[in-house]
Amino acid sequence: MLRDAYALATGKRLNQYTLDTSQAQRAAREALALVHAGGDDDLPIGQHRDAIIEALQTNRVIVVSGETGSGKTTQLPRYAVAAGFGRRAMIGHTQPRRIAARAVASRIAELSGVTLGEGVGYAVRFDDRSAPNTLVRVMTDGILLNALQRDPLLLDYEVIIVDEAHERSLNIDFLLGYLKRLLDKRDDLRLIITSATIDHERFAAHFGDAPVIEVSGRGHPVTVHYTDTAVATDDSRKLARQVAEAVDSVLSERLAEGAPDVLVFLPGEREIRDAERAISKRRGPDVDVLPLYGRLSDKDQARVFQAAGRRRVVLATNVAETSITVPRIGAVIDSGLARISRYAHRSRVQRLGVEPASQASANQRAGRCGRIGPGVCLRLYPESDFESRDAFTNPEILRTNLASVVLQMAALGLGDPLAFPFLDAPSAATVDDARRLLTELGALGGKRKITKLGRRLARLPLDPRLARMLVAETDPQTLAIVTVIVAALSIQDPRLRPPDQAEAADTAHAAFEVPGSDFLGLYALWTAAHAQREALGRRAYERWCETNFLSPRRMREWGEVFTQLARLVSADRKQLPPLASVVDSRADRVHRAVLTGLLSHIGTHEADGEYVGAGARRFRLHPASTLHGRTPRWVMALEIVQTHRRLARHVARFDARWLPPIAGRLVEYEYQQPYWNAKRGRVEAKRTSLLYGLVIEAGKRVDFGAIDAVSARTVFLRDALAADRVGLKAEFLAHNRAVLETVAGIAGRLRRRVEIGPAALAARYADCLPESVIDRRSLARWLEKATADERARLHFSQDQLTGEALDDDVLADMPEKVELAGNRLKIDYQFAPDRIDDGASVVVPAALLPAITMSQIETSIPGLTARRIEARLRALPKVSRRQLHPIREVASRLVARLGELGTTGSLDARLSALLATEYRVEVAPDSWAELVEPDYLKPAIRVVDDRGRALGSGRDLEALKRDLAPQVQAQTRELTPQTAASETTPKREWRFDAIAESQTESRGELTLTVYPALRERGAGVIVHPFLDAGEAQLAHDAAVLALLGYRFTQQLKALRKTLLADREIQLRWAAHNDPGGAALIEDVQRATLQRAFGDRFAAVRDAEAWRALCDAHAHEVVGAGEQVLAVLRAVLAAEVACRAALDTAPEHVVDARDDVRAQIGRLVYPGFLGATPAARLDDLPRFLEGARLRLERVASNTARDHDSMAMVHSLEARIKAFDRATPTPEQRDALEAFRWLVEELRVSLFAQVLGTRDKVSAKRLEKRWEEILRMAA
Repeated sequence: MLRDAYALATGKRLNQYTLDTSQAQRAAREALALVHAGGDDDLPIGQHRDAIIEALQTNRVIVVSGETGSGKTTQLPRYAVAAGFGRRAMIGHTQPRRIAARAVASRIAELSGVTLGEGVGYAVRFDDRSAPNTLVRVMTDGILLNALQRDPLLLDYEVIIVDEAHERSLNIDFLLGYLKRLLDKRDDLRLIITSATIDHERFAAHFGDAPVIEVSGRGHPVTVHYTDTAVATDDSRKLARQVAEAVDSVLSERLAEGAPDVLVFLPGEREIRDAERAISKRRGPDVDVLPLYGRLSDKDQARVFQAAGRRRVVLATNVAETSITVPRIGAVIDSGLARISRYAHRSRVQRLGVEPASQASANQRAGRCGRIGPGVCLRLYPESDFESRDAFTNPEILRTNLASVVLQMAALGLGDPLAFPFLDAPSAATVDDARRLLTELGALGGKRKITKLGRRLARLPLDPRLARMLVAETDPQTLAIVTVIVAALSIQDPRLRPPDQAEAADTAHAAFEVPGSDFLGLYALWTAAHAQREALGRRAYERWCETNFLSPRRMREWGEVFTQLARLVSADRKQLPPLASVVDSRADRVHRAVLTGLLSHIGTHEADGEYVGAGARRFRLHPASTLHGRTPRWVMALEIVQTHRRLARHVARFDARWLPPIAGRLVEYEYQQPYWNAKRGRVEAKRTSLLYGLVIEAGKRVDFGAIDAVSARTVFLRDALAADRVGLKAEFLAHNRAVLETVAGIAGRLRRRVEIGPAALAARYADCLPESVIDRRSLARWLEKATADERARLHFSQDQLTGEALDDDVLADMPEKVELAGNRLKIDYQFAPDRIDDGASVVVPAALLPAITMSQIETSIPGLTARRIEARLRALPKVSRRQLHPIREVASRLVARLGELGTTGSLDARLSALLATEYRVEVAPDSWAELVEPDYLKPAIRVVDDRGRALGSGRDLEALKRDLAPQVQAQTRELTPQTAASETTPKREWRFDAIAESQTESRGELTLTVYPALRERGAGVIVHPFLDAGEAQLAHDAAVLALLGYRFTQQLKALRKTLLADREIQLRWAAHNDPGGAALIEDVQRATLQRAFGDRFAAVRDAEAWRALCDAHAHEVVGAGEQVLAVLRAVLAAEVACRAALDTAPEHVVDARDDVRAQIGRLVYPGFLGATPAARLDDLPRFLEGARLRLERVASNTARDHDSMAMVHSLEARIKAFDRATPTPEQRDALEAFRWLVEELRVSLFAQVLGTRDKVSAKRLEKRWEEILRMAA
């Protein structure tokens, strides 16, 4: 039968050697069985010996229910031997705790009279004292579960006793479920379940109504009393006062006479300390108050079990319910509270909350005082409270993390935990949480299958988190350090902190602290203790431990656990080297190994010492941590426990950059804003890395093509290829770029999109390129291998890149180049309404900028000019628009007429003149000053240097000339012929070489024509190159006139004396605000020279011409001066008479008076003699006399005067319009003559009696104006 079971479990058959060995062991066990088969009939269970043996022989499962002290723990193994078991295989006897396993084995061996480790042995974690012929093996339930890894059918045992099953630990529940299944496979296996008197029916029912044998204990009756008030559950000090009062009641014998000692049940250490202080304060030295809890030192725990002369009050946690029997207890005070550990799977936090104890727990507590005689139990809560409580404490399987159980089940192939026959099935949520943790640790993979790593973890008798740390490291020295740390974390903390010596303990423990890491602090403690252990004897070493507040027993246990773990690690092919004392160089490796087991126990600091952990849970660092009071950015913790606060214990800082390689697939990545990185030639994205909702890395730029090739390709096609930002020299890119530039220019000329959009262009590229092309490198590789036809498909035509047929007529009105200053200048067009350079920009070389006028620029593009004219026509009053329909056609004709008339004068001035002459529509040029035009209708100027680099741009030409003057001068010097600018020293006589009328310099496509001329500078004259012929002529004429003044200084001085001596002139000129007459003197001298020599000197360009000019007219200077003075006297006399007429004119002829006043101001002003052509000086008195006569006659016919004045104003408005632009020399002369004809027209209209010098009329002047407009630029 054993052979068959073994074969079923392992797929193998027992070989002969195994069988022979089993037979030898059986013979040895037969001899020992005769010794074991007895029993102690004095114990209460002895009365049921025969019944138990019979039940065991006839049933596969029995339940023995008995109170503590009934003898079931020590006698049941002996009864099993007596029943004939233990020969073929051992009798396994489980205990919930290691100390109990050792004690029980020792007691059974003593009762049986055999050597411990022979017939009776024990096995606890890392300590096995049993032999091949052992009949009874006492062990912890964890040892039996671990044996399932190598012996899933438990063939080493034929009877298994599960003791203290009522504790319902996680191991017990798992073991009972496993044994229930195993019984179906092994009909030779016997199972004995022992339980306290509570809830034994559950066990019997779980195993098919197994028989129950109830055994009474040696107990005495216990009287239970209740208080009328509820116990304080949230106030430790109030609870302490209640306990102190209850102790007073018990010790004063009001409730129990002669009660030896008192056992008080409290929920935790803090409550014990508060109660200890309260009792000691009330009772003084007449009682001993002794604490009892798990973290207490061995020495302090031993005091509870030592005899004492005085009464004792033992303050204990629920550790005294079943685990420890406290002697001489006659009374129990039950607070009714217990600190219960519950795991919250949602927050993944272990909560240690204070809760009401269950009824079963309360009864267990009461039973502790009925051992030596009748006892008294005082419950500090009402009886109604007791009756409302849960009957039993929830089993551990319902309130703890199930990772270790689920891992073991996966390793054993036990299937779905939810289908496993647990006594109380866990919830699906807790099972799923365990699976998530095991997945985090790498123990479970796809489809919840155990991984190779998971099997390694399952073989280690450790919590899965600790096991994961141990298998993470490969470096032997680092592994040794991690093993020390893991061994420490798997036992109770060896550091003691007695309440009355807390400060001294903290000081002693501080010597072992390592900044930033509680884990390395454990290793520092280990190395210090190891050194002392090597140097000192046993007693001295124990004294050293006590001095440093360390538990010697736990330190020994730590060493034992390390030794056993080291053996396991060595068996896993990792031989550990001797331990090092310095770990600084390996600190990061140690922490990385530790981190592998704590990925869901990390946190990042948020504010004020609070951390945010996985799942947004918040916690703080435990006060005992080295890091408490500090705020490292990232921490990991062994556990996060919820008490009155959520605290992280055993903490270390770490580098968040370790997380992605350690967490692997647990890390979630979010990618934002994929973009084309032209420098790196790939599509990148900003990656945010998250682990359990925590941002561990943000904004890292990564290759998006390696993550999402499809999306990366879309970005590459759109933002790299379609946007021409690939950064690759390829023929198709250059070709398409040129085509797109042409198309873009057409779009700007047509003022609408004609090119296909980026998405459509990207789609065209997508049709031509394989899906593997996602970045610059893959494109280059494909181009190397592509055929000629494949590459040709990437060369797009203009038709492919436009979405419509183009209008050639419209394009003709938006030329690509314009003729300005003797050069064909390029025009760039942009259709970009949201940009400042929207519209047309004339590209002007800096050297040409001075030669360009705004009137040339603003009408250089017929298409834009037509739109501007159309907008102006539509802005006219309705009465004017009637004569201009259809407006669009009229605008087109006007554009053509502007082209015929040249580019002189502003657009508004020329349009005003054309409307007057062509359509008889009178519009002042400034009528459109308030018209708001889109910027794109006004051509911009982009100034570039000789290399085509932009120097500036804008739509204000004069501002550009002013702002860019230094750059323009530099560019002009580079291009200007040197001979044209060689005479730069001011001179006051003719000492110049012959001056050419113009010189031309070509540089590439740029042709620059300069006009050398004389120019005044300071108190002399220089030769200067001008870019405008008209400007050059005006400067030359003025400079020659200045040279004449220097030449005939003596004659001009005599004229000055005569002028100053003429009192009549001085008195009449005084009204012109010229103190001392300086301006008048200069004006008379200038007019004299102009009258003698003329005012145009274009032919005077060399010394010979200069001498001829001087010789021919030198004799005329004196006479010309006398003539100028005579004219001046006549003009001033006429002015005085005219102003007198203004003062006497009727007040109702305001318009006429204002018009005459303005006319006087135009004719007589400082400098009028030199500014007035010599031929017109003699006419000034007549013009002024005509104005006087007008004022005398205006009152008789104001309507006629008004009409005549309107006609004159219309003509004068045209003159003002031309004054806003720089006219050509011919136009300037014609405009000047036209102005004097208008003065003659005034005489004709207002003082015809005076006669006119020329035949004038409105009709004659209109024809003359049209001739001016037709003059070429």
